This record gives sequence, C-alpha cells and structure tokens, in this order.
Amino acid sequence: MQKATTMFAGLDVHKDQIAVAYAASDHGGEVVFLGQIGTRQCDIDKLVRRLQSKASTLVFVYEAGPCGYVRYRYLTGKNFECRVIAPSLIPKKSGDRIKTDRRDATELARLARSGDLTSIHVITKTGNSRVPRVLTEGAWAYRDPAKVSEQIQKRVDSLPKPIQAIAWKAPLRLCKRYRRLISGSKHPNVVVTAIAREMLALMWAIAKQVPIAA
Repeated sequence: MQKATTMFAGLDVHKDQIAVAYAASDHGGEVVFLGQIGTRQCDIDKLVRRLQSKASTLVFVYEAGPCGYVRYRYLTGKNFECRVIAPSLIPKKSGDRIKTDRRDATELARLARSGDLTSIHVITKTGNSRVPRVLTEGAWAYRDPAKVSEQIQKRVDSLPKPIQAIAWKAPLRLCKRYRRLISGSKHPNVVVTAIAREMLALMWAIAKQVPIAA
C-alpha cells in the first residue's frame, strides 16, 4: 500500500495517558482512532514508528493544557512538526457539548488536516524569565468572577471588534476553567499554571488579529 504524503495525528493529552487519532492528507480519507497510549518517551517513540509506516511526513497536534509542553519539546527535538492548539480557538459545532478522549483526538486530527486550527507560539525554556512570572501573577486574577471596569471598558471600546470578542471571551472562559479545575481537587499552583498557559494562547490569538506594518 502506498504511503500517504502527510499524516495528521491528534493527541488528547492527559497526565497518565494519551488518546491518539490520525488523518491522512487525502481529504476523503477516514479519520482513524488509534486508541490510548502511555505518556513515556518510549510510548511516543513507538507511536512515531507506527505512524511513519503509514506516511512520509507526520504532523502532531494537541491542546494547550495542564500537562504543559513536554510532548511539544520532545517531538520538535526529534525534528517532527508539532502544533500546540489554543482550546478556546478550536471550532465547535453548535450544541456539541459532549467531550470524550476519542472525540477530542479525532476532532484535532480532522481539523488539523482541514487547516482549521490556530496554533500558539511556545515560549522556550531559555526565553524571558519575566514572562512566566507575569503570566502566573495575572492568572491568579481568574479566581474572581469575570468583569470589566469602566476604565478598562473605555480602552477596549477603541479596539477592533475581533479583538474585543477575544478579550471578553478570555475572562469568561478562564474564570470558568479556574473554578472547574479547583473543584476537581487540582493543586492551586497547577491550576494557575494551566490558566497562565491558556492566557498565552489567547494573547497569541489577539496578536494574530493585528496587521503587520509593511
């Protein structure tokens, strides 16, 4: 059987396991759910070998979240393309509220193939040391209900509508996510780290709306 040119692998990453689905670059091809794998490097290596038998080029995608960028750094370190996706920017079907590991992995693979995902910029460990601190400090603010002061609102009103939409979506989403993670008995430091990472994704989304001057 002839190999596909490119294979898009959707990874639904959790602390102890990763759900995997893949879609060949042929848009008419089926999105296949591969199943669950472990999170060790040897598990990732085994997955890579399995997918390489099916395609000459591999593209991995997964959502930014509490598990961080370990998979991103490992895969890119092996010269594979890996995209970290902002959860808030993943297209959702109206009324589709059911989430399972299988469905999430399958959707990531399908949307990556169709080009409908927005990836974020991952800050390297050698980056500006102030950035993680500022993000972490800002993330603590999402303990409180989402609101906008009159002063901030006046500033926001002068911005383009797409940026306003993202700017209001951010506190609504992150406050809700903070409460959900805390209620799930996550350690507050883990929760704040997860919120800070998603703040970065939303900042990147806003930056993508700003035209670059010639």
